[in-house]
Amino acid sequence: MSVVPERIDFADYGKSLLPGIFRGKTNWEAWIDVIAAPMQRLENALFDLLLLRAISTAVGKQLDIIGQILNEKRLGTDDERYRIRLRAKILILKSSGTLPQLLAILELLMAGDYEVRPAYPRAWVIEAHQATTDAQAEELARALSKARARGINGQFIWSDVDDDESFLFADGTTLEESTTQGFAWPDSLTLLRTTDIADSPSGGTGTGFAARNSAGIWVLTQDDGNVLVSTDDGETYTTYATGTGSGNCRVDCLLDRFFITFLDELWVSDDGQTWTQVLIAAAAINDLATDGGTNVVVVSNGANKVYFSSDSGDSFSPGTGGFGGSTIFRVQWFDAGGVFVASGGSGKIASSPDGDTWTQQSSGISGNVSGLAAGSSVIVAGTTSGGNLSTSTDGLTWSASAAPIVSFIVIVFDGYRFWGTDGSSDEIYTSVDGVNWDATTVPPSDVQALVVAPDLTVLALADSGTEFYFSGDAGLSWTTIDLSPGYFFGFGVADDELLLVHADASDDASASIYEIHAGGGSLAAVVQT
Repeated sequence: MSVVPERIDFADYGKSLLPGIFRGKTNWEAWIDVIAAPMQRLENALFDLLLLRAISTAVGKQLDIIGQILNEKRLGTDDERYRIRLRAKILILKSSGTLPQLLAILELLMAGDYEVRPAYPRAWVIEAHQATTDAQAEELARALSKARARGINGQFIWSDVDDDESFLFADGTTLEESTTQGFAWPDSLTLLRTTDIADSPSGGTGTGFAARNSAGIWVLTQDDGNVLVSTDDGETYTTYATGTGSGNCRVDCLLDRFFITFLDELWVSDDGQTWTQVLIAAAAINDLATDGGTNVVVVSNGANKVYFSSDSGDSFSPGTGGFGGSTIFRVQWFDAGGVFVASGGSGKIASSPDGDTWTQQSSGISGNVSGLAAGSSVIVAGTTSGGNLSTSTDGLTWSASAAPIVSFIVIVFDGYRFWGTDGSSDEIYTSVDGVNWDATTVPPSDVQALVVAPDLTVLALADSGTEFYFSGDAGLSWTTIDLSPGYFFGFGVADDELLLVHADASDDASASIYEIHAGGGSLAAVVQT
C-alpha cells in the first residue's frame, strides 16, 4: 500500500507559496501560521490514525487497544514482546491447525532449537532443546493449544536447563538420581523434587490423596485425620488437623478451594490449614463436581441423595428428583450441554443445570452406571456389567450401544480420547468418540490406578504397590519400573502435575514425595481400577 508522504511543515509550506511581494511580511506570515495550525493538527492526527494502528509502529496504549481487539492481554510485557505475541495471536486466529502454521507460531514466540515429531494416533510433540522458563513454556503451550486443529492432540515439552545438563532414567529399572537436577521420566514426564516427610499419607495404595490450588498449595490426606500442607509448591510440608475421624480421606481442589470427603462428611478449606465442615450426607459421599462458577454438586451412597451448593461450597442443600431412589455413584459437569450429569444404580442417569432440580433421562442401559466421563463434545456412561454403554451430546438425550468392555470400572477423558478399564479382564480401552473402543495391550500385571498424560504417556500402578508400568505409546507397549522393597501409597493429580508418595518397606513413617510435571499439558484425572 502506497502512502502519501506526511507533511510536518504546513506553515513553512504555506509561506513558500506566497507571491514574492508578500514574503517576509509579518502580517501575512502570521495569517499563514493561523491557517496552517489546525491543518497541521489534522494532518498529524490522520497519520497517527493511519500508522499507529499497525502492530509494527503502535506503542503503549495503542498496542493495548490492538490487544483488546485481539483479546490478548499485555500481562506486564514490554512493547517489543507484546508485538510478537499479538502477531502470534493473529496467526492463531487464522490457523486451521496445520503443522506449518503451528511452526510459524513457534518461530515467532520461541528462539532456539526444537524438535517436532508425530505421536500415535493423531498428535504431535514439540520439544525444546534449550532452557525454557515456566512463563515462556506456558505462553507457548497456550498458543499451540489454541492453534491446533480440533481432535488433534499436542504437547510442548521443556526443561529449565539445556539438554546436555538434564538427567534421564538409567538403562535398568532403577531410578538414577542427580544432586542438582533431580529425575526425569523417559521422553516426557519430569520429576521435579523428592521431599522426605515425617508421616506417610493415607495407608494403602489409592488415588485422590493429594490436590493443589493455583497458589501452589499442596494438601495431602493422612489416615489419622490430619493433612500435610505445603505452601511452597511441595518443597516442605507441615501437619494440620482437619476435624475428621481416622481413616482414608479423599481431597479435591474445586474453584481453587480444597474439599475433603471422609465417609459421609464434607470439609472445606481455602488454605489447607483451617477446615470447616459444610455437609453431613445421608451416606458415604461418592463424588463431587463443579460447573466452574459457584455451583458445586455432591452425590452419595444414600438413595436419591444429591446435594448442591450455589455459594462455592460454603453451604449445601438437598437436590430434588431425578433418581427414583437409586444410589448415585458419579457426577460430572458437561460443558457442551451446560448441565451436571449424575449416574447411579439401575441404569439411572439424571441431569440438572444448577445441581438443585434433577430430571431423570432415558439412558437405554441397565445396571450400575459407575463409569461416567465428560468429553469436549460427548459424555460417556458405562455399567459394571453386561457391556452396557450410552453416550450423549447434550446430557439430555442418550443413545445406547454395545461395547467390548464387559465391566466399566472407570472412564476418563484426557482432552482427546476416552479411556476405559474393564474390571473383568483388567484390559484398558481407548475411544475417540465414546462409541468405538480399541483395546491396548494389557500391562504386565493387574493395575490399581493409572494416569494419562497429554502426549499419550500412561503410568499404571500395580496392585502390589511395589512397581508401576510406563507406556509411551498409549498403552501399546509397557516398561516395568520396579521399586521394591518400597511401595507406593498413592497418586494425586493437579492439572499438569502428578504427585506420587513412595515409602521404604522398613519405615512407613518416612515417605518420599515425587512431583512429576507433564510438560505443558494437563494430565487426565487419576483412574482407580
